[in-house]
Amino acid sequence: MTGARKMTRVGNVPSGAAEIEAEIAQAEADLRSALLAGQPTGVIRTRLSALHAGAARLAAEHAEAEAQRHADEAAAVAAAAETIANQAGGRIAARQPRPIPNLKESSPVQHAPAITAAARQVAEAATRASAAEAGLARAAEAEAAARGRLDALASKRAAIVSRRQGGDAHDDDGEVLALAAADAEGMAPLLVEAQAATGAARAEAAEAGRLLAVARDSLTHAEAEVEIAAVIAHLGALDVALVSGLGRLHELQGVLHRSDQPYVPTPMLALALRKLLAQAGRL
Repeated sequence: MTGARKMTRVGNVPSGAAEIEAEIAQAEADLRSALLAGQPTGVIRTRLSALHAGAARLAAEHAEAEAQRHADEAAAVAAAAETIANQAGGRIAARQPRPIPNLKESSPVQHAPAITAAARQVAEAATRASAAEAGLARAAEAEAAARGRLDALASKRAAIVSRRQGGDAHDDDGEVLALAAADAEGMAPLLVEAQAATGAARAEAAEAGRLLAVARDSLTHAEAEVEIAAVIAHLGALDVALVSGLGRLHELQGVLHRSDQPYVPTPMLALALRKLLAQAGRL
């Protein structure tokens, strides 16, 4: 058919969902007509079976493609989450107190469950934000195209009116003006739809951006929680080492029969410990 949209066919079955649905509807109508007219229905039934099989095949292919798309998206999110978690672990490690030689400390958990969960939230939110921004760009482009079409129609009408006012009238001006007016009338609601779509896309982009900010804040808090645990472990190891060292120092002084104090905490350490004990209500 000249001017009709080209269809890709598998055998005698069109491959597009819309085409298959249209041909199924036509075949069912032909079957009803044949039944009412008492005509043979074998060819029509064979055609209808082939169309239903084609529709089932297309639905299965679509489901498979969707499953693969979701799997690819999940893999991308997982990879992004792992990268984010590694970066968080690197930041935590870089901020840790300097290790003490020969002092055994508990290693900080770089990929604690809280960080892993928060990193995944950031990855998912970033994916949504990226998709929302792309959707907003497409919607804005469609709105601009609709507005541009209306502007072009208005310019066309204004040019014809101006030319006619200058004494240059064409026989088909009335027809062209009427067609331009009809096109403008038809485009007006399309522009309204495009504007509504842009508004919805802008709202989605704003919400996605808000959720991304929330997810990033959650990751920051998770990092702080893990870092607190790491610092406490470091201080606990120092506490044990200091008490052990003081005990050994006391033993050695006894061996040497010395009563002096060769080690006294620095004023800075003494002050920090006093503040800590006071805050804990232990002074």
